[in-house]
Amino acid sequence: MITEAMVRLLVGAPLRSDGQLTIKSLAKETDLRRNKLTHKHTGLKDLFYALVNTQQIPPRPITDKEREASDKQKKDLIRVRAERESLRIKTPQMARVIHVLEVENHNLRESAERTVSSASCAVAGRGSSCLSRCRVLPPTGLSATSLGIPHAVAQNGMP
Repeated sequence: MITEAMVRLLVGAPLRSDGQLTIKSLAKETDLRRNKLTHKHTGLKDLFYALVNTQQIPPRPITDKEREASDKQKKDLIRVRAERESLRIKTPQMARVIHVLEVENHNLRESAERTVSSASCAVAGRGSSCLSRCRVLPPTGLSATSLGIPHAVAQNGMP
C-alpha cells in the first residue's frame, strides 16, 4: 500500500495528493498520518527519500534575463572592489596630509600669538625686555615630501 503510493508519486500519477515528492504528499496518498511514516515506517520513509534523490531531474535552464543580471552583478563587484582598493591607498595619504595641515595650523597660530604679544609689548613701552620673555619656537622642519606625500597631493590636496 505505501510502496504503491510511492510509485504513483514517482511516476507522476497521484490519486489523492498534490503530486509533490514529499512525505506529506506520500502520507496523503496512502491515507496515513504523516507521523506514522516518519516514526513507525522509517525504513519506507528513507527508501522514499532515496528514490526521490536518485531521480534525474534536469536542471532548469538559465534565462537570458538571469544571465544579464548575473553579468551586471559581476561587473558591479569588480567596480566596487577597484574603488575599495583605491580608497585603501588614498586613506593613508589623506591622513598624512591632514597631519601636515594640523602642524602648519598649530605653528601659524603660535606665530600669530607671538606677533600679537610682541605688538602689545611695543605698545606698552616695554620693548626688548618684554620680547626676551616671549617664547620663540624653532621651525619644525616638517614638509609634505618629508612625510612621503607626493608633490601634487601637497599642492592640491588631491592626487
